Amino acid sequence: MILSRWTALLLLAAPLAAQLDEKAATAQFKVASKVQLKDFKEATTPLKQTLMDAIEAFEDELPGAVDPFATAETLAQALQTYHTEMRNLLLELSVTSAASWQQALSDFANGVPLNGIYPEGLVSGDGGPVDDLRAAVKKHLVKLAVAINKRLDKAEKAAEKEGFGLLAWSGTPSGLVDTTASEALSVGASPPLSIDVLLSLSELDVAADGRLWIGGTSTSGKLPVTVTVTSGLETIDSGSLAVNSTLVWLLPLDGEGAGVTEGNVIVLADVDGVGAIATASFGIR
Repeated sequence: MILSRWTALLLLAAPLAAQLDEKAATAQFKVASKVQLKDFKEATTPLKQTLMDAIEAFEDELPGAVDPFATAETLAQALQTYHTEMRNLLLELSVTSAASWQQALSDFANGVPLNGIYPEGLVSGDGGPVDDLRAAVKKHLVKLAVAINKRLDKAEKAAEKEGFGLLAWSGTPSGLVDTTASEALSVGASPPLSIDVLLSLSELDVAADGRLWIGGTSTSGKLPVTVTVTSGLETIDSGSLAVNSTLVWLLPLDGEGAGVTEGNVIVLADVDGVGAIATASFGIR
């Protein structure tokens, strides 16, 4: 379902159709977005199943693992892969829905500049199909996150029976990348900085042996992400890493090799010390 660059360009450069009235232009986008939403939902099903399989594999491997922390890292990487692939789907949906939005406006304009006077339903914030699509995508993402975290809760209980303290959380992706559209152009913005993956593991009968894996989405593929973990006023570990082209990142922290003390922590992430900081409360058992 990944959209090629050439397909995107063809969509954006589609020839003008016959002029549509306001109602028809809105209906045109509504029909297109309904198909796009259906395709998106169908594409997320195998991503969810792959992650569920990885959680089950973690449960099976942990009891006899030579290195349980390596097993936990495999689970953290599976969570990161899920968010990476989800980001790809959301970027594709952003491009295709923006192209449909622009086409509807263009067909309504019929070559005449609209100067921002757009049909009702084709303006962000008016409660029409543009807003409906974003809301429907968000609702689906929340539903997926709830199901994944329920399954992770079961994995935590399974790990405890083996003498390990596992905490794992998968965030809800931020949704469609923000875009605007006119009869001539559609423009997208970067996704917001976020923390989407949190996982920690320790042996319950060993003190200060915790490991953390922290992942999320960046706003730039050119600047590194810096992650800091604090307890009270103390920094207990930090790290920095380059960001891949999907803007999704994952950083392991181990207390500089000595292990992280169990307890509650605050996680802070920023893009090379510039701009907003994403924060999350977490813990190590």
